[in-house]
Formats: sequence, structure tokens, C-alpha cells
Amino acid sequence: SDQYSLCQRIIQGKYSFPEDGIMTDVTKDIIQCLMVKQRVRRLGCLANGDIDVRNHGFFEGVNTKNLLAKGITSPNVPSLCDFLDTNYFDSYRDIELT
Repeated sequence: SDQYSLCQRIIQGKYSFPEDGIMTDVTKDIIQCLMVKQRVRRLGCLANGDIDVRNHGFFEGVNTKNLLAKGITSPNVPSLCDFLDTNYFDSYRDIELT
């Protein structure tokens, strides 16, 4: 199933970024920092904990205190069929897992 394939890729740390320039370098950086397998080197797991995540350039201009207090409305609220709905993810069925 698509959910299983997606979970396998996440567990294996297999991901790539679109080459069309849709993702900024700072977006790629935060994803890479959060996907580090070794917990002791992963963003958010270092000495400053979640503060490191909040201080990352990805969140520049975001009032994290207001965000944590749920005082910011999401710009996009997807309509999901259930909690396993992957309709908003691209399909990678044709890519082999190695």
C-alpha cells in the first residue's frame, strides 16, 4: 500500500528533494537536520532541545510563542479521509527501494 511504502522510505531515511527549485535551501536544511539518524546529532535533540528547532532559519519571521499557544491560523488545512490519508503526498510507486 502507499502508506506502507511511505513509512518504509521514512524509516530507511530515503528521500530526495525536487529539482525544480520549489524548495528553498533553508527548507532543505531543516528537513536534513531533522532526518539525521543519530539522535545525538539531530536538530531538536541537542543541548538546547526544541529551542534549536525554533531558532532555525526556517522559522524566521514566525512568532513561535504565538504558534505554540495555537494563536496562528494555518494557511492550509487539508481535508483528510482518515489519519492514514496520503492524498497530499506524491506517489513514488515506480521508485525501487534498495
